[in-house]
Amino acid sequence: MFALIISIVVFGSVSLLVVALSRPRLSAIEARIASLRTQVASGQVSELALPFEERVLAPMVRGFGRRLSNFLPATFLAGVQKSLGTAGLEMTAVTFVTIWAMCVGAFSSVGLLAVVVMGGLVTSTLLTLVVLPVVYYWLETRRSPVRTTG
Repeated sequence: MFALIISIVVFGSVSLLVVALSRPRLSAIEARIASLRTQVASGQVSELALPFEERVLAPMVRGFGRRLSNFLPATFLAGVQKSLGTAGLEMTAVTFVTIWAMCVGAFSSVGLLAVVVMGGLVTSTLLTLVVLPVVYYWLETRRSPVRTTG
């Protein structure tokens, strides 16, 4: 009985392997290359001809902006759009707020780093100008004068 189960499992796995290897299938990369070849052959403008900004960055910013705009009040977006129009910028409020949010997120750690650096400078200055001279003076007054015989 055990030998029968093993033989059925081996037969099934070998037959699945043969079927999988006999069917030619394009990988995702090969399918993408084939679609680009057909675009170029038919004379369509390939999306690879577009600059990186228009091909990757702009859709990414638009998608993030759409998600972000769901959480923002419409009056806020209208006010931002009015300010952008007053400034003469041809940018949507969602795009502006998205770029602003990315900058705030990217540079928020810079403020923390500035606090740490300033704290280090103040501490080292106090140690050098106040604590070190006081400790030196205290050690000098405690030390007994050295007598020289002569």
